[in-house]
Amino acid sequence: WHQEGLKLDKEFIHTITANESLRTGQWVLDDFDFTKPRSLLANTVANPRETGNATYEHYEWPGDYFDKSEGEMLTCIRMEAQRSPGSRVLGGGNIRTLMTGYTFTLENYPTAEVNQEYLLMQTLLFVQDNAQHSGQDQHFTFSTRFELHPTREVFRPQRTVSKPHTKGPQSAIVTGPAGQEIWTDQYGRVKVQFGWDR
Repeated sequence: WHQEGLKLDKEFIHTITANESLRTGQWVLDDFDFTKPRSLLANTVANPRETGNATYEHYEWPGDYFDKSEGEMLTCIRMEAQRSPGSRVLGGGNIRTLMTGYTFTLENYPTAEVNQEYLLMQTLLFVQDNAQHSGQDQHFTFSTRFELHPTREVFRPQRTVSKPHTKGPQSAIVTGPAGQEIWTDQYGRVKVQFGWDR
């Protein structure tokens, strides 16, 4: 593989390593809607990779949805995010123009399955000045390391930020319209204001 305008004797990819990892092959989301207690909100999406443990299932509750169609969409997204990092290619070379977020097609690699289009997930460029002392002409060397994601697979970022939650009991004051001692909605719930709610 080479880009137009580059010097083939100087800029090229010299290392490619294809990695496959074990991933759960099925995702299940479920939730409960207290206004419709008999509604079935569970959703299952199976999209196993051709690896071991592909029949394992990940179950998540609550799924944070109250509509079956919304749950189907979220389950599909969770399964794609689970499957996404299962196939990665790591590589190295001295190409200066690789940029994260772009795609390219790898060609002429000895293993035919690796020759395909990739999304550049990460690139690291190392530049070194090889001049022995000041006043000498500068001669730079470049080294690039990169991580690729095959575009035939859907890319979904991982959920790395957890949902906020409280640590221990929280105190609050029951609120409502002026002049009413206790005010509840149609489901018997009260409205409260926490101390941190300004």
